Amino acid sequence: MDARTLGALAFALVFLAGASRRRRDRPGKFWSWSEVYADQADRTMEADAYASALATVVLDPLRESIGQPLTVSSWFRSAAHNKAIGGVEDSHHLTGGAVDLLPAPGWDAVRMARELVRLGVPFDEVIAYSPERGGHLHVTWLQRYGPPTAELLYAPPQGGFVQLGKEAIA
Repeated sequence: MDARTLGALAFALVFLAGASRRRRDRPGKFWSWSEVYADQADRTMEADAYASALATVVLDPLRESIGQPLTVSSWFRSAAHNKAIGGVEDSHHLTGGAVDLLPAPGWDAVRMARELVRLGVPFDEVIAYSPERGGHLHVTWLQRYGPPTAELLYAPPQGGFVQLGKEAIA
């Protein structure tokens, strides 16, 4: 075995050991794996990575700023669960890169969306649902190459979605 192959093998072993250790810990400062996965049997390293990134970069700052616990209503979904609840076929919940949060007492989904914008955290999609449509906040961040898409939407009572600019919600 040459030095280059040995080096690659050593890197792989160190990476896998670190990934294994990370899988036992929490995905973020305020979140647990039981909040990410309804069924721990669905857990994958890819979904762990997406969920950990979303938790540490987007959700931890939001939770810290709000100063009280937030309740996860949906995070990772298996394809079967997503289909059973009528989720869209290409839902980012299937990767662990999307989460639905119930607002903390004294907050609503629009106010939480405003707080995310104020914090300046990256996101690909934020949807603030009206109380008539569940009142939750949907957040997606997939940490792709390039800037996040930062799509900001409101889901009004009558259905559909209204695109909002950051200035409209600030």
